[in-house]
Amino acid sequence: MITITEIAKDRISERLGKDFLRLSLSGGGCNGFQYLWDLHEGKPNNDDFVIEDRIVIDSFSMPYLHGTIIAVSYTHLRAHET
Repeated sequence: MITITEIAKDRISERLGKDFLRLSLSGGGCNGFQYLWDLHEGKPNNDDFVIEDRIVIDSFSMPYLHGTIIAVSYTHLRAHET
Protein backbone atom coordinates (compact mmCIF):
# COMPACT_ATOMS: atom_id res chain seq x y z
CA MET A 1 0.00 0.00 0.00
CA ILE A 2 1.17 3.52 -0.78
CA THR A 3 -0.12 6.45 1.26
CA ILE A 4 -0.40 10.04 0.02
CA THR A 5 -1.02 12.73 2.62
CA GLU A 6 -3.88 15.16 2.02
CA ILE A 7 -1.43 18.06 1.62
CA ALA A 8 0.53 16.11 -0.99
CA LYS A 9 -2.67 15.22 -2.89
CA ASP A 10 -3.71 18.86 -2.93
CA ARG A 11 -0.29 20.01 -4.11
CA ILE A 12 -0.12 17.39 -6.88
CA SER A 13 -3.63 18.24 -8.10
CA GLU A 14 -2.88 21.96 -8.02
CA ARG A 15 0.24 21.55 -10.17
CA LEU A 16 -0.84 18.83 -12.59
CA GLY A 17 -4.46 19.49 -13.41
CA LYS A 18 -5.75 16.33 -15.12
CA ASP A 19 -2.32 14.78 -15.76
CA PHE A 20 -0.70 12.16 -13.56
CA LEU A 21 2.58 12.09 -11.68
CA ARG A 22 4.62 8.97 -12.52
CA LEU A 23 6.77 7.49 -9.77
CA SER A 24 9.23 4.78 -10.80
CA LEU A 25 12.55 3.25 -9.85
CA SER A 26 15.74 3.05 -11.86
CA GLY A 27 18.73 0.84 -11.13
CA GLY A 28 21.64 2.85 -9.81
CA GLY A 29 24.71 0.58 -9.68
CA CYS A 30 26.29 0.38 -6.23
CA ASN A 31 23.79 2.81 -4.75
CA GLY A 32 20.74 0.66 -5.45
CA PHE A 33 17.61 2.32 -6.82
CA GLN A 34 16.87 5.93 -7.67
CA TYR A 35 13.39 7.43 -7.42
CA LEU A 36 12.18 9.03 -10.65
CA TRP A 37 9.32 11.55 -10.80
CA ASP A 38 7.88 12.39 -14.22
CA LEU A 39 4.77 13.95 -15.71
CA HIS A 40 2.49 11.32 -17.24
CA GLU A 41 0.09 12.75 -19.80
CA GLY A 42 -2.85 10.72 -21.05
CA LYS A 43 -4.11 7.37 -19.85
CA PRO A 44 -1.95 5.07 -17.71
CA ASN A 45 -0.68 1.83 -19.28
CA ASN A 46 -2.71 -1.35 -18.72
CA ASP A 47 -0.18 -2.78 -16.23
CA ASP A 48 0.27 0.48 -14.25
CA PHE A 49 -1.06 0.99 -10.74
CA VAL A 50 -2.97 4.24 -10.17
CA ILE A 51 -2.87 5.62 -6.64
CA GLU A 52 -5.54 8.11 -5.51
CA ASP A 53 -6.25 9.02 -9.17
CA ARG A 54 -3.05 11.13 -9.17
CA ILE A 55 0.07 8.93 -9.16
CA VAL A 56 0.98 6.22 -11.69
CA ILE A 57 3.44 3.45 -10.75
CA ASP A 58 4.69 0.76 -13.12
CA SER A 59 4.39 -2.91 -12.22
CA PHE A 60 8.19 -3.34 -11.77
CA SER A 61 8.47 -0.52 -9.22
CA MET A 62 5.31 -1.22 -7.22
CA PRO A 63 6.62 -4.11 -5.04
CA TYR A 64 9.65 -2.02 -4.00
CA LEU A 65 7.48 0.99 -3.12
CA HIS A 66 5.06 -0.91 -0.88
CA GLY A 67 4.72 0.98 2.41
CA THR A 68 5.83 4.32 0.93
CA ILE A 69 4.33 7.53 2.29
CA ILE A 70 4.27 10.47 -0.12
CA ALA A 71 4.24 13.80 1.70
CA VAL A 72 5.22 17.43 1.21
CA SER A 73 8.00 18.97 3.32
CA TYR A 74 8.34 22.70 3.81
CA THR A 75 11.59 24.46 4.61
CA HIS A 76 12.34 28.15 4.93
CA LEU A 77 13.59 28.24 1.37
CA ARG A 78 11.23 25.95 -0.56
CA ALA A 79 8.67 23.16 -0.53
CA HIS A 80 9.38 19.74 -1.99
CA GLU A 81 7.75 16.34 -2.24
CA THR A 82 9.28 13.51 -0.23
